[in-house]
Amino acid sequence: MDIDAIPYGVDFRDHIQAILQSADLLLAIIGPKWVGEMDDGHLRIMEPTDPVRVEIETAVRQKLAIIPVLVDGAVAVNESQLPDELKALAYLNAATVATGRDFHGHMDRVIAAIDQIAPGAAEAVPVRGPATPAQAGVTIQLNRDQLLRLGPLAAVLILPFAAALAVMAPPEPGGAAPITAILVGAAVALSYQLLERLGPVARRWLTGLAIALTVVSAAGYLAGVSLYTYETPKHDRLFARGTECSADAKAVFAAKCPALGPDELASAQYEAGYLWTTKSIGLVEAGLAALWFGAFLGLSALVAAFLPARHKP
Repeated sequence: MDIDAIPYGVDFRDHIQAILQSADLLLAIIGPKWVGEMDDGHLRIMEPTDPVRVEIETAVRQKLAIIPVLVDGAVAVNESQLPDELKALAYLNAATVATGRDFHGHMDRVIAAIDQIAPGAAEAVPVRGPATPAQAGVTIQLNRDQLLRLGPLAAVLILPFAAALAVMAPPEPGGAAPITAILVGAAVALSYQLLERLGPVARRWLTGLAIALTVVSAAGYLAGVSLYTYETPKHDRLFARGTECSADAKAVFAAKCPALGPDELASAQYEAGYLWTTKSIGLVEAGLAALWFGAFLGLSALVAAFLPARHKP
């Protein structure tokens, strides 16, 4: 890309020197074939006229900060593979950047390193010249990775509707699935913004809290649904049982209260208000709703943690 940006008829050594004089630092992107090994075993990096060698040699001579960045599974360059003028490059701590699921985490560390050396330099990194086929392949890989990381968001938005179809939505509020999907979207957006502002330690703590909230709330909700809800023959939804029998139910089913089963429900025409007090039914409905929304809020925070990181252009 550097060669494509050099005007015709201009000595590339002078051009590189002029560019680097106005630079804050140099990123040396190193792939598996970076040293340019040829069929006869000769290394292109040993050639005094090699543009890559000239660029890094100029940066070294100007005492410019250099960060080696290893891509495509490359390993650090060995001192024996470098000319004398570049041997210092072998001792510089290199950053590794993968193009899979870890890409954004790796780039966050590179950007943080750039900001430490030259604050603000990472905010505008120019890209000169047309993309090469190799770059286009990386772009496709990144887009695919982003789509994979957006999958959990789609899943958590669909999950409340799937639960409703499976008759697992809470008795109250009515229409819990669309309400939950809206709240999940808002919670993901807010959690994502919060996570972007937090440091790594705080992010880990928040993620741990989200996992705990999700697990505890989901387990509590499933247990509550099993113990305190029932279905009727005519309705495709759950209804809440109570925790305290009504006066009439106590008179008739005293020995079974409040754990009244299908026979008692059938005898009461599946009207919970005949068997349990309104207050106890309301408490069960509120508890199940709280556990339901707690589980989805926890999932929202976890989904936000997996969304592609947002970088400044």
